[in-house]
Amino acid sequence: MDVIITGATGFVGVEVINDKYLSEKYNFIACRDPAELVELTKEYSCPKLLHLAGRFSGSHNDLWENNVDLTRKVIDGYLKGGGKTVVFLSTGAVYGNSNLNIKSKETDQTEPPNYYGFTKLICEMIIKEHVGRVGKYFILRLPNVYGPTQKKGVIYNFKQQIKDKRELCIEGDGEQVRDFLHVKDLLAAIDLILSYEGSSDIFNISSNLTITVNQLAKILIDDKAVKIKLVPDNNGLKKLTLDISKAQKTIKYLPKINHIELGV
Repeated sequence: MDVIITGATGFVGVEVINDKYLSEKYNFIACRDPAELVELTKEYSCPKLLHLAGRFSGSHNDLWENNVDLTRKVIDGYLKGGGKTVVFLSTGAVYGNSNLNIKSKETDQTEPPNYYGFTKLICEMIIKEHVGRVGKYFILRLPNVYGPTQKKGVIYNFKQQIKDKRELCIEGDGEQVRDFLHVKDLLAAIDLILSYEGSSDIFNISSNLTITVNQLAKILIDDKAVKIKLVPDNNGLKKLTLDISKAQKTIKYLPKINHIELGV
């Protein structure tokens, strides 16, 4: 199966392309410029599109440009080339802070508490509106994704702070609750959704690992002499925990890595 992939040089994109099982099953065609999409889509006779490119930090302008504007260009080029099926990686941050003690379901109201979640929600709307008219879309809403090759994100940042400064900065009180998803489980979900022949849909993809930021810090510190410093919370997201029962039932997704070890 031919699959055009955006964001091929990012953390998840590199993992996808370098995975032996996926690379033998799919012919991934890296797209580094949305202007190429019309011709690429025509050349490979309407391949599926795996849209990974995006940004989760930076100024509002950066987030809008690298999420919303980019998605508009990507979807426009892909559809003009005759494309029919889009897989998009979104975020569980679109749900916001409602029902703090309950894992978020796909049917829950979306109220993103930060600009990153807002831009990803707009991307979802663009895809549903434009792709839904002529083909199929599959949106995967994710928690914090981690893995040994990751060079950004909370786990990477914590490990670097511990290594370089022996100090750990925690935003807020550290009692924010998070799900963590190993990239290998995400790859399994991507495989399942690329092979899925059902109707357009949204799926939460996560693990059974739900901990607070303080608990994560304790795991990574691992009895080292590290000073913990609390700083103001600029994220606004008190909870990012996802109910994956729909994905388990519909696409037979089952996370295998439900713990964090020091060698992440």
